[in-house]
Amino acid sequence: MILFKKNVIIFNIISLLSPFFLSLFYYKKITLVSVINSLFFVSSSYLLLTLLLIVVKGGFFDLFYSSSRKLFKRTTRQGEMLGDDIDTMSLPSEMSEFRFIKPLLATGIILLCIMLICLLFYYL
Repeated sequence: MILFKKNVIIFNIISLLSPFFLSLFYYKKITLVSVINSLFFVSSSYLLLTLLLIVVKGGFFDLFYSSSRKLFKRTTRQGEMLGDDIDTMSLPSEMSEFRFIKPLLATGIILLCIMLICLLFYYL
C-alpha cells in the first residue's frame, strides 16, 4: 500500500509538470494560453480514460464479450475443441482490480480546476 501511494504521488507530480513540457514541446514557448491549452488536453484525456475504465469496470462490455465468445465457439474448430474453457474465461470487468481509477479521476479534476483558474486569470 505504501508503494501504491508513493507511485500515486509521483504520478501526480509528473501530471502537474506535463502541461508545461507539452506546451514547450508543441508551442515552442510557455505562455498562459499554451499552458491552458495543454492543461485542457491532459486533464480531458485523464477524465476520458477514467470514464472508460468506469464503464469497463461496470460490466458494460461483458455481454458483448461473452456473446462474441459463444459465436466464435460455434464457428471455429478451436472453439469446439476447447469446449468449456471458453465459458470459464474471465470477463473484462473481472480482469483487473481498477485500483487507480480514483487517483486518475482526482488528478484529472485537479488539472481541470487549475485550468479554470488559469482561464480566470487570462480573462481578468
